[in-house]
Amino acid sequence: MKVISRDLLLIVPKKPFYDWLNFIYEENEEYNSENLLNDNTEVYIIQEYDDEQHFLSWMKKNYLTFFEATLNKRSTDKKGWPQNRTWELYNKWFIVSYHRMIYDLAQKPIKTTDLG
Repeated sequence: MKVISRDLLLIVPKKPFYDWLNFIYEENEEYNSENLLNDNTEVYIIQEYDDEQHFLSWMKKNYLTFFEATLNKRSTDKKGWPQNRTWELYNKWFIVSYHRMIYDLAQKPIKTTDLG
């Protein structure tokens, strides 16, 4: 077992996110946490932080990137997105879960691909 020198960020949607999905896709199946939790939970490996307070400071500065990426994953029509994408709204729509220890249990080395 190896420890990876990164932290982990999990972003889990709450009911208001599913309410938004149901609003923009009203003619489709009902979106809810039971049938979409795994599809909508975002997992990010991020830089290490000294403590949760440093992470939170970074997250407050960068939440909009995560917010818009999640919205864009579901709808590229920005007219249907919430207009005031504030930190407070983000916290109403998502659970932000921060973890400081990542253990690599795989035998093969980690491969990376640059997406941008």
